[in-house]
Amino acid sequence: MTLRNQQNDTPVSIDRKNSTRIIVKWIIILVVMVGVYFWQQDLFHDAFREIAERPLYLDILSMSAALVYFLVEGGIISRMTKYAAARMPYWKGVKVALICAFYRLVTLGTGNGIMQVYYYNKEGIPVSEGTGMSLVQYTFQKITVGILGIIGFIILLCTGQQGILEYKKYLYLGVVMISLIVTALILITTSKWIAGLAERIVNRLLREGTRFADKRESLIGQIRLFNKEGRSIWGHPGMAFSIIGLNILKLGSWYIIPGILFFAGDMENMFISLCLMAVVFMISGVMVSPASIGTLEFVFILLYTSRVAEEVAAAGVILYRFFTWIVPFMIGAVLSGLDRGGRKRVEEDCTKAADASTVSKGEREE
Repeated sequence: MTLRNQQNDTPVSIDRKNSTRIIVKWIIILVVMVGVYFWQQDLFHDAFREIAERPLYLDILSMSAALVYFLVEGGIISRMTKYAAARMPYWKGVKVALICAFYRLVTLGTGNGIMQVYYYNKEGIPVSEGTGMSLVQYTFQKITVGILGIIGFIILLCTGQQGILEYKKYLYLGVVMISLIVTALILITTSKWIAGLAERIVNRLLREGTRFADKRESLIGQIRLFNKEGRSIWGHPGMAFSIIGLNILKLGSWYIIPGILFFAGDMENMFISLCLMAVVFMISGVMVSPASIGTLEFVFILLYTSRVAEEVAAAGVILYRFFTWIVPFMIGAVLSGLDRGGRKRVEEDCTKAADASTVSKGEREE
């Protein structure tokens, strides 16, 4: 996969040094999964029995809600190109969203940004501009996750939900962390002075002779793209707030899934579940793990066991991951195969995406 900057026809190289790291991460994840399964074997057996006994219509509703996410994501991808060098049609945005879901799982998140920039580039958008848009799109999603998480936390706290009260000290810390992250992202995407300050900090921390000095130019380039595209989006308030609105709808389509699985028909409990899932997303987002694998499951079961039995919560998180990760992964794999011209090409692209964690002067690491 070759990305080429159409402004100066300069190819953008892909760093393949981290392919071993991605493989190691997958091995660690699989080993941990097997270990957890044997450690909690009875719980998993009960969870799978719970899944087998569930009404089929709830699974269909949940899967439909999961796919709404990508229909909205496609609209966001398309809308991000409104003031770009070329416009990506809505249907292509949906296709790119699903293909990125395929690469996100294969590469544990690192290939997602690469593929989005790649498809922007295919539409005629320069790599630098596409990278900036991809960075800003991720930023708006992170901002929305933070806003919804804080609102959800306040609602749950005010209504005296036991799961929140029990862990409120840790949740307060999560709220503080996400607030700092959201504030920093907004400042960097709206202020040239803040972006310049970030560049100076990078220059100081990654000066010559330090361990990661070779990453300095790439990081500074990303900060500049980040700020440039961010100010472009915030400079059109209607577009900026419409993207936030679409992100609320997009995330809400995933947040509602546990409510469908656990409390279908009970509107009050479904609303509480919606708020609880917003908190789960917020807290798991500030914990460190590849593509949030493991952290979301941990926080999900921790908080939901205050409302449902442990085996029901375990069944819920397994189904949630299946609907939001595996189903889109399979659809994305098919679309990628059709788009790339066959199985061999898909495998080649998959390997390239898995090998990449950064694209010099133009790639978002997610």
